[in-house]
Amino acid sequence: TTYNYTNTLHCPDIGTDIKKCQDNGKKIVLSLGGGNIYTYGLSSEADGQAFADTVWNMFLGGTHKYRPYDDAVLDGVDLDIESGEHTGYIGFINRLRSHFEGASKQYIISAAPQCVYPDANLGSTLSGAWIDNNYVQFYNNPCNLANMDNKWNFDYTSWDKLAKSNPNSNSKVYVGLPAGQGAAGNGYLDLGSVQKSITKLYADYESTFGGIMLWDASWYTNNREYVSGLSSWVKSNMKCGSSPAPTSSPPSPEPTYATSS
Repeated sequence: TTYNYTNTLHCPDIGTDIKKCQDNGKKIVLSLGGGNIYTYGLSSEADGQAFADTVWNMFLGGTHKYRPYDDAVLDGVDLDIESGEHTGYIGFINRLRSHFEGASKQYIISAAPQCVYPDANLGSTLSGAWIDNNYVQFYNNPCNLANMDNKWNFDYTSWDKLAKSNPNSNSKVYVGLPAGQGAAGNGYLDLGSVQKSITKLYADYESTFGGIMLWDASWYTNNREYVSGLSSWVKSNMKCGSSPAPTSSPPSPEPTYATSS
C-alpha cells in the first residue's frame, strides 16, 4: 500500500522482517541503482547531498512522516550504480557520513562495481569517497573468476590497491559470484573451483580480503547446499572481517564471512 495522497510505499511487514533479521545478527542495507530498469543518477554534489538527507530520514537514523519500513532502521547503503549521471555520489556519501557522526549504531557504505577496472560508473566514487566494502562483481564479464589464470582478463590487484588507497584504511574487497548457474551470464563455478581460486586470492591479498558476495538471494534458495558449503568453508578457513571495524560510526560489527547482494 501507499501513504495517503502519495506514491510512497508503506511496507510495515517488511519493516518487521528487517528488525527480526537484525535481531539475529544480520546487516540489512538499502541497495540503490541496478541495471536495465529505469533512468537515475546524481548529477551534482548538491543532488547527492539532498538525496543523502532523504535516504537518512526515510530509511536510516533520521525522522520522516513517510518511512516505508516504519521504525526499522537499516544498517547502511549499497551502491549498484550501472547508468546515469554519477558525479554526485561522492557528495552523497560525504553527507551520509556527516549524519553517521554520533549515531548510536554503526552504518555501512558499500558498492557493487563491475570487475572491469576502473568501473565505468563508480570509478571516481570508489577512489574519492569512504567505502567500507567493495562487492566486486566477478561475473558477467571477461574478468570473471573462471579466468583467474588469464592475466589479460582477470585483475584483482587493482581492486586491492584501490581498497588500500581508500580514505577508509580498513576498506575491504569481496569476491562477488553468482549464487546459481542461471544467476549470471558467466562466472558460476563448482564449489571445488571456487575454493581453489579463493584460497589463492586470500593468500595473496589477505589484508584487504573481506569475504564473498553472492548474487542473489532468490538463486540461493534454490542452491542451498552449494551456498551453505561455501559459507562453512570460508568460516573455517579464513578470518574475513576480523580486522579493525570500519569507522563510519563507533560500534564494532559482527565478522562478515559470506553475503548475498
